[in-house]
Amino acid sequence: MWSRKAISCSSSSMSRCVPHAGKSAEVYGPWPAAAEEGFPPAGAVVGGPARFLVLGTFPSIRSQSRQEYYGHERNHFWPLLFSFAAESGLLPLPAEPGQSMWHAGASLAAVSAYEAKIGLAARLQVILWDMVKSCRRTTSADDALEIVALNDIAALLQAHPEIERIGLNGTRASTLFLKNVVYGCDFRQAREALSGVGGRVVLAIAGKTRAIYRLPSTSPVPTPQYRTIEDKWALWQRFFY
Repeated sequence: MWSRKAISCSSSSMSRCVPHAGKSAEVYGPWPAAAEEGFPPAGAVVGGPARFLVLGTFPSIRSQSRQEYYGHERNHFWPLLFSFAAESGLLPLPAEPGQSMWHAGASLAAVSAYEAKIGLAARLQVILWDMVKSCRRTTSADDALEIVALNDIAALLQAHPEIERIGLNGTRASTLFLKNVVYGCDFRQAREALSGVGGRVVLAIAGKTRAIYRLPSTSPVPTPQYRTIEDKWALWQRFFY
């Protein structure tokens, strides 16, 4: 639940202050005194057009230590993106007979430098960002964040009217997007359409009609329905196509 208590934080043209969110310090605390800052947008931000925006919640502790989006070596995001690139003809198709597309993507992602990964995202017209700009935490769990400020997603979308699809990577990202980016009569429609993983809705956001997808989290932590990259492939494939 959002706290009623207001907080203070530094202002930014691409961020907004929010009340504290997340579970109590009795569960996850005590909170660190200093807030962590997330990453700026990456991928197709400068230069060519951007068709896709993928929004996570906040970089994991492992990602922060490496200063990389989806930097945990077992996160499924880069294998999924490389698989899409292989299907699109931008990367070599699987060389081994019978090898699945996602296994090929995982192999390619594992041997690629981070700069090459971001470059591939740009070639595929993908922008990467997170809902949370800054927070305090003691673990990487999304529901363990004490949110200090959110990124201004609407401002990014206004700057990139060519973005057609928004992918919400995980439950917390979806919840924050609905509460802070979708307004008015569209909120109920979007909440119902995105109530489950795999949901999709088309709304006018930041002056442009865009399709919004609730996607299974690429976190390596399994859920009952989405335990492996194979379980997530179909929904992520639908988003990219």
